[in-house]
Amino acid sequence: MTVAGLITGTDLISQLKENGFTGGRLLLPSVMVKSPAERIFLDDVTAEDAEAQLNAEIVISECAGSALFDSFYKT
Repeated sequence: MTVAGLITGTDLISQLKENGFTGGRLLLPSVMVKSPAERIFLDDVTAEDAEAQLNAEIVISECAGSALFDSFYKT
């Protein structure tokens, strides 16, 4: 497992709520979760848990620029 940044799902949720995030789409790099297929943060919070708490869609993207672009503009 390769994870970067050491950002937990709990921290992500907390910081977004504290800073006025009101829902929408979050584009996160794949290195923030166990794998794109296993959308689990370091603290075992799932992307689905975070989506429910933030009223958001979480899109996990590879880190390459073209992948980020494609993920952002996905329909």
